[in-house]
Amino acid sequence: MLITGASTLGLFMMGALSSTYVKLSTPLQFSFGEQNKPSVLQQVIDNIVPGVLPLLAVFGIYWWLIKLNQNFTIIMLLIVAIAIIGALLGIF
Repeated sequence: MLITGASTLGLFMMGALSSTYVKLSTPLQFSFGEQNKPSVLQQVIDNIVPGVLPLLAVFGIYWWLIKLNQNFTIIMLLIVAIAIIGALLGIF
């Protein structure tokens, strides 16, 4: 019982740390008509579930590392490449 509680607490802490230390946001905007203000996608996502993008990124990397048996170095280089390309395109 104590070990189950400790691992549950550890999972909560990992979720809190991932949303604190991993920063991921998107500047994408959508406008619905010429008269309306553009809707910022990041504000909509944060209103529904705050901090979900960093958490999804951490879970995606964890799944890729564990389930697909990838090398950590390859994953790290791919994350850097995606970040650079996303920053140049204005997605991140």
